[in-house]
Amino acid sequence: MNISNSIHNILRKKSQYPLINYSVLKVIGSDSASFLNGQLTSNIKNLNNRLFQKSALTDVKGRVVSDFFLLKESDETFYIVLNTNHVKETLERINLFLISEDVEIESLDYKVFVLFNNTSNGFKGKAFNLDISLSFESFDQFENISNEEFSLLKFFSGETEINKHAQVGDLINNTFLVESSVSFSKGCYPGQETISKIHNNRGPAYFPVCLVGSIKLENGPLEVNSKKIGNIKESIIINDTAFHYADINRENRIENRLLRIKDHDFKISYFPITNNSKEKISEDLYDEAVAEFH
Repeated sequence: MNISNSIHNILRKKSQYPLINYSVLKVIGSDSASFLNGQLTSNIKNLNNRLFQKSALTDVKGRVVSDFFLLKESDETFYIVLNTNHVKETLERINLFLISEDVEIESLDYKVFVLFNNTSNGFKGKAFNLDISLSFESFDQFENISNEEFSLLKFFSGETEINKHAQVGDLINNTFLVESSVSFSKGCYPGQETISKIHNNRGPAYFPVCLVGSIKLENGPLEVNSKKIGNIKESIIINDTAFHYADINRENRIENRLLRIKDHDFKISYFPITNNSKEKISEDLYDEAVAEFH
């Protein structure tokens, strides 16, 4: 199986995927934009109407509280789309700093769909290393993609899943959320000083990369020469190749570096693994078409 082509299959036609176990919070009020920009890790000033961005909440020490999609309807109306298991912590964290601002939050019984190869529906933005849309409705003319396809897409984009790749309370610098959900050009927010200091100095002690080899390693501590260098968080096998979502220490976290583990060589690759540019997609589809012709 060609990883790149497998993901590109999703983009060949209009398709959709319903986010499972997700909830929607509606944030409204004249102070919504300024309040959220002072609380979240992303820069809301860069977000136009009918667009979304990945974002997160951290505590004053830069530790993850929750991550989510932030959708902007207008300067006074936003939607937070997040894992249902993290609604309680998110509301507690937001209300901790909500004093006299004109901001109200309500829970909505909405379903959320990820739309691929879509140009006219939903809130547009970038996630899973793709330009996608998020919608509160599904479309009969869109084909449904499978759980397996969506999982593959998330894995190779490096997308962080709380309770699988990271935990609530982890320093956000040690997670891929720092790549997808943190702006280093915006003003202050709780935890910003710590996050920026780590980012601008030596970087995180551990950070996720893809460890590629011929055998599957078990989840848990990863050792080289009896010395722990990281942790395996998730693994998948495609044909005869094993791909591991692994947090690796700074010393060994070098692109294309080979590590000898259990008498097998493993290569370090940075997320995202696939190149989803139009040029790359065109090249891959052309190669596939020639092979089919032969």
